[in-house]
Amino acid sequence: MTTNKKAGRKGQSVFVGDRFLGNTGDWCAVKKYENYSKITICYDNNPEKDYVVNGGNLKKGAFLNPDSLHYKIGSRHKSKDGEFCTVISYRNSKDISVVFDGYENYVKKVFTGSLKSGDFKNDYRPNVCGVGFIGVGEYCATGEFGITTAYLTWSNMLMRCYDEKNFVKQATYKNCTVCEGWMNFQVFAKWYYEHESYGLRYELDKDLLFVGNKTYSPETCTMLPKELNILLNNERVNRGISLGVTKRESGKSFRAVVGKEGGGFI
Repeated sequence: MTTNKKAGRKGQSVFVGDRFLGNTGDWCAVKKYENYSKITICYDNNPEKDYVVNGGNLKKGAFLNPDSLHYKIGSRHKSKDGEFCTVISYRNSKDISVVFDGYENYVKKVFTGSLKSGDFKNDYRPNVCGVGFIGVGEYCATGEFGITTAYLTWSNMLMRCYDEKNFVKQATYKNCTVCEGWMNFQVFAKWYYEHESYGLRYELDKDLLFVGNKTYSPETCTMLPKELNILLNNERVNRGISLGVTKRESGKSFRAVVGKEGGGFI
């Protein structure tokens, strides 16, 4: 949008000559301003034809060029997230294929209603800490009882490694990374549900298998009971190695001892 500094009515924020980008990816210019609810515009691709819109929708980009609403192959549309897509096939109003700019290998099926409202999303857009994305598959971020434990575990893992604010409280996660495959929630969730031990209070751990490990991946991580994970984390901070772990006399390996409830050791 360009700014027109000409004098107008008190409180007026849209002026003749101002330009705006609509949901269909078409630019328009303001031709006439009567009031905030009645603004006349024309599109660059058809400057002779006038349309009336209100200022709120105009400033949000929530308006559509009727001449682009045939959803023909090649027509452009904008999502509420601000991403543009192009229609590559149209079978009927409930079977339209689009590709997003920059994601040409990902084809998404949408409805005409979704294209009109902008209520469609790019499932591969890295919108979790700038690196993680939901992907396409059977696993969802939410379930019958709200956000799933798989999604919480995944998003917390990404936050630990890529959220700068987290390093203030947990400096040990600085320089930690997540493997490329686990940037995709679908890939992580499959591994998670195969290792979560049937809904027990197990937590993701990257340190038990490899001392000093800095990478979250299927090869370096395991799931531990919450109580044990807390105990081990506290001891790592205090001693640098896990509680119950001692170095063998040879100095080449470690030995772990865990006490059992009621006495004895494992």
